[in-house]
Amino acid sequence: MRYFVAGNLWLLVSLVLILGKKVERGDPTMYSFFGVGGWHYPGSYWLMVLACAGLGVAFLIIARRQ
Repeated sequence: MRYFVAGNLWLLVSLVLILGKKVERGDPTMYSFFGVGGWHYPGSYWLMVLACAGLGVAFLIIARRQ
């Protein structure tokens, strides 16, 4: 049960990162999370989203096998 909850929380974090992204046009285009904190290059921002989603899917796979 705890892997199922952890997986869903990581997927929720990745969804919030996607919905909360703020784009600043420039050269290059930069992303931030709701305009708070530092600015990230597109590759690093999407890598954070992908890492959170990957962790979520991995935890859900573990939960399903138990």
